[in-house]
Parts: sequence; C-alpha cells; structure tokens
Amino acid sequence: MRRLSSLLTILCAPIICAAALAAAPPLPAPRLMKPAGDRQLDFASPISWQPVAGARTYNVEICADAACTRVIERADAIMKTWWQPAKHEPGAYAVRITAIGDNGDTGESATTPFTISFAIGGHVFDDAQALALPQHFTPVTGATVKLFRDGGDGRPTADDVLVSSAQTASNGEYAFHPAQRGTYFVAVDSKSIARGAAAWPEQTFAPVGGFCTLLDGTTIERNQAGACFGGRRLAASDDAVSAATSEHIVRVVAGEALTNADFAFSFNAVTSLDDAAADAKPIQGSFRQFLANANAIPGANAMRFVPLVKPKSVPDPSGMSVPTQSWAVHVQRPLPALVEAGTTIDGTAYSFVAPNSPLSVSRGRIGTELPAVQNVTDITDLLKPELEIVAAPEVTLTCEGGCTIRNVAVYGAATSIITRGDSLIDHAIIGATSDAAIPSVFGTTGIQIERGTTKLREVYVGYQRTAGIIAVGADARLDADRIHVTGCGGAASGSAIALVSNASVIRHSAVESNLGAGIVIGLPGGNQPAKYNVIESTTLSGNLAGIVLGAGASDNVILRDELMWNRVGGVVAAPFAGIAIPVRNRITGSHFNENGGRPISLDPNLAVGKLMASSTECMHNTAAANGGVAPPKIESVEVEHDAAGKEVIVVLGLGCAVTQVELYLSYATKKIRENTNQVERIHMSDTPDGTETIAGAGAGQNLLPS
Repeated sequence: MRRLSSLLTILCAPIICAAALAAAPPLPAPRLMKPAGDRQLDFASPISWQPVAGARTYNVEICADAACTRVIERADAIMKTWWQPAKHEPGAYAVRITAIGDNGDTGESATTPFTISFAIGGHVFDDAQALALPQHFTPVTGATVKLFRDGGDGRPTADDVLVSSAQTASNGEYAFHPAQRGTYFVAVDSKSIARGAAAWPEQTFAPVGGFCTLLDGTTIERNQAGACFGGRRLAASDDAVSAATSEHIVRVVAGEALTNADFAFSFNAVTSLDDAAADAKPIQGSFRQFLANANAIPGANAMRFVPLVKPKSVPDPSGMSVPTQSWAVHVQRPLPALVEAGTTIDGTAYSFVAPNSPLSVSRGRIGTELPAVQNVTDITDLLKPELEIVAAPEVTLTCEGGCTIRNVAVYGAATSIITRGDSLIDHAIIGATSDAAIPSVFGTTGIQIERGTTKLREVYVGYQRTAGIIAVGADARLDADRIHVTGCGGAASGSAIALVSNASVIRHSAVESNLGAGIVIGLPGGNQPAKYNVIESTTLSGNLAGIVLGAGASDNVILRDELMWNRVGGVVAAPFAGIAIPVRNRITGSHFNENGGRPISLDPNLAVGKLMASSTECMHNTAAANGGVAPPKIESVEVEHDAAGKEVIVVLGLGCAVTQVELYLSYATKKIRENTNQVERIHMSDTPDGTETIAGAGAGQNLLPS
C-alpha cells in the first residue's frame, strides 16, 4: 500500500489524484411502495417504489426464493419508478430493486418476500336517496362482506364454501385475495350495515355479475353495473350465513384483477308489500321496516317506493277511462310511531329499472294539478294514490314529531292518522280505497290532530263514524286547503270536521253528504271553547247541519261559504245554557240555499218551525243568542229601475243603530220547482208574538227550502 501510494503521488496531478482517492458514496436503497406492508401483490398489478435521489435508472429482479438466488424475471435500465412484471401464477416470490447513478454508483434494496394472489374487491355504499346513482353514494364503514368459492354449478347454492370474510374500510372498500383461479361469489351482509339495532337497509345497486330479481320472480345476472332493488329473489330477506341464502351477491371469476364489485343500499327504499306476520320477524324492504329505519337514523328520511310486483287494476265502472292501478300493503299489527320530525311517507311508485322515474300507472295520478277553481266539489278523479295502506282496526300511522304523508290511500283503521307535531298530508285519500270507493269497514276518525299544525292539501277523507278530521287540544291546528270530506258522522252525532281547538283554517274545500254535521266548532254539550277559526270559500252541502257553533265558540269567522241542502240548517248554535254562549262569531258574505230548518239559527231553544222574531229593539243580553240582538225587521221589498233602466231590488227595514246588516239571496232549483209535490210546502204566517210559523214542519223532517 505504501508503494502504491507513492506511485500515485508521483504520477497523478494534484486535482486528479484527489478525485480518484475520494470514494463515491453509495445511493440510498429504493423503498418499496407496492407490494406494501402486507406483502400482498394483486395478480397482474405493477411493482412500484419511491424515487431515489441521484438514481438514473433501476434494475428489478423477481425471485423464486426469499434469498433471491433464483431470479425468474429481470428488467434493467428502467427509467420509471414502477414496473409491470409478467403474470406470474399466485404464490410466494421475492423482489429486489437496485438504483444506479450516473457514475455507476448503486443502491440496492433488501430482498423483500411477497405473495401474488388474485384480487377481488370493491366498495359498499349508502344510497340515502335510493336513486341507484353513484354520484349520490357515500361510503359505508364496517360492513361485512363474504367470499364464497363456487361448488361447481355457477349459482349461489348451499355447496358453496366460505373462503374469507372482510369488513369495509373508511372509504367503503373491501378486498379479497384468493390463491386459486375459479368462480367465486361475493355477498354483502346487509344486517351488518349498522345504523341502529332496528335498522336494516335494502339493496339498490349491483355490479356487473350481480344477481337481481325481476317482476315475474326470475333472477338475472347483470351485464353492467346499475339499479338492483331487492336483491336476487322476490319477497325474500337477506341472510348472509351462506351463499344460498344471501340476497346481495355477485358472481366473479378469479383470474384477472377485479376491483369494482360495488354495492349500494338504502334505508329509505320500500320494495316489499309484505308485512311482519305474527312471529314479528322483520321483513327487509317493507313499509314497516322503513318506519323502524326512520326512527333509528337521525335526520330526515324520505321513503322511495319501488314495487317489485305488478299493480292490481280496478276497472272504471263507467268504462270511460283506463283502470285505476295501485299496490296494497296489508298491515295487521300496530306500526311503530314516528318519533323524529322530518320523515316522509310517499306512495309514489318508481321504476325498479330507473328509480328516478315515476311509473304513473293511473290516469290522473296524484301529482296532477287540480283545476284552478275556488271550491273543490270532487277531487277524486285526480287523486289516484298508487299505494294503499290497508290497516287492521288497531293500526294507526302516528307522527309524534311531525311528518309528511303524501300519495297514499289509508283505510281500515279505527283512527287512520294521528299527528302530534307540525305535519303535512298531501294528495291523499283517508278512509277510502285508492279509487275513492267505500271500504267494507268504516273507521272512527280519519285524521286526529293533537299537537302542532297539520296542513292538508288536496286530501279526500271519507266514511268515519265519529269525525273525518278532528283537531283537539290547545296546540292543535288544522290548515286545510282544497280538501273533500264526505260520509262521516251519524244521524244524530259526529261530524265531517270537528275543531275543538283554536286558530284552524279551512279554505276552498267541499264538506258534503255527511250523516253528521259538516263542521263543528267547539264541543257541543261541553265547555270546550274554540276560538279564531276561519271557514272560508268552502261548500257545505247535504250534511245534518252546515256549521255548528258549540258552547263557548268565540271569535270565529265564517266567510264567503256556500251552505246548501243541509238538513237542519246552515249555521246553527248548539245548546249552550249554563255553559258559555258563543260570542263575536262573524258570519258574512255566504250563500244559504235550500237548507232545512233555518239558514242561520243562533237560538237553540227556538222551537222547530219558528223563526227568530224581528225587532227594532236592541236589548243586548250576553246570555242570549246573538247577544240578545234580534234580526232586523224587513218592511218592504220592491223592484225598481235605476237611471239606466236596470232593475234593482230595494229592501227597506229597521235594525239596531250602527249595526251591519247582510241580505242573503236564496233560490229554488229546477228540481225543486218540478217536484213540488214531493217537497214539503212552506207557508209562513204572522203570529201575535211576531214570529213566523212554517206549516207542516215536524221534528226530524227536511225543511226545504230555506
């Protein structure tokens, strides 16, 4: 060494010798990125590493042993930081990577053992809107996914063997690495998609190879990813203990990398018409299960009805239109009450192929705008709900925190709907079938409002023994616009609508052909005052009485209404002696036509056939009907002509000072005129006490016309 050093000192120039004597440092060892820490490389996937500072190229060796003494594949001068090896069969291998610099300096990685295996993977998603559109999906964490090896028939059967089980990561991803080629089945355990103990979602989306049911009960295998409601079998709930009983399953062939076997589920999808039987076992995708899901999952839940069977058809008796078509859920046990505000029950039916497209199976289906008329006389031609909830007597839809109910027909229950929070009932039929036919069993109450404001928009209510709609309680309010109530109450009791509360509003509606009263404000026979209610632009026809003012009913407004053919009167006061007299109720701008008894009867003690005496005396009496003020006295009615020659009717009379007087125009229809022999004759005669007597007016008879 001393001689070599001396020789270099003699022969080398100083700068050259300094470079030669300074040994070049080795490059850092390349660091593997893939295969990663699990030393797992998917079949046909590339190997990758982090770039090395100073490296110009890389050499890669694939070895058959951990010591890398048997190199089976080598690539030199790789300019990138990844390399695609040949498609080696699954098994154990090792890899070594060498970084090479410009001056020939190198950095060699340790020999890293790894395993090549086939890749099967994908994601599990939550499809909250139940639209089967990937842009709306959110990942599900912790869902159980199982891998079964096919027993040889290519179908999910009992002889398929469970190979592995995995849970989805925070991004919803799962992965399996089978060591053998062959056919496998991937199944998602839907019960493991945890959102509460009682929650259970329904499938909405499947990948290529996913098994999905059709309306006729057959099962297809999807040739492209897309909507898959209800899983692979009609009217079956998921049980992922085996491939044979798994509902959410896809067939895959291990041999190439498969990483897009994606599934989606929704807690809001209703696909089944079945309801839990006596054993109370939950039914996946059922209406009952949706209610349980809504209670278990915080926030608003909106039901999407995607029926997996064809609808039933009810022919139009007239033969003038296409049959009404609908689906029916028969509920035999009490339903869970909706405890959280914001849940929507919607019977609009959507296609299982394109779940954003309504099926619109009936002419004039719900959602069609009603004609722009002031009063609704019959909206049933346009209300064609597609979902019937046929309830046992003890079954009630109860909204504890408020809800929205639309596009359904609900009948059969003693009380169909109870609301205890701000709610909306929209485009619905309560107490009758989807084509508004009379049900075989009448209910007691259609809609019972106990707290909050319940809005009714274009709702038909019928055939209730006590009341079609009742608002009872200091904090219960009805806000109704364009509703139709018929067939409610009894001959001596009950009503179409009972307002035993304050500040309700009924507008542009029809209350007709009820055995009981049309609208009762307050509670007849009891001290349940009802104040600040408004009945406006509403038709009340063919009821026992049009509007009844109960004891203590005060400050209510009856405005621009049509009251006709009500059997015992248009607006009448119920007995209030010893309780509280109705006060400050305003009756104005209405039409009273052919009502029995009296158009307006504010004195319940006045005998049948008697009218309130006209008087010019203004003796106010807070304990008497109408505050003790008698109707004004009409002295003359004459037809005159104005300056333009137009006929005008001039009515002269006497009334109390500073008192508003309204005149009401009544009429007799053509039917009345042509059938006078069938109609009770009206004869009025003055009596000594100043009253007017109606001849032949017996108790319980229809006194027509007014």
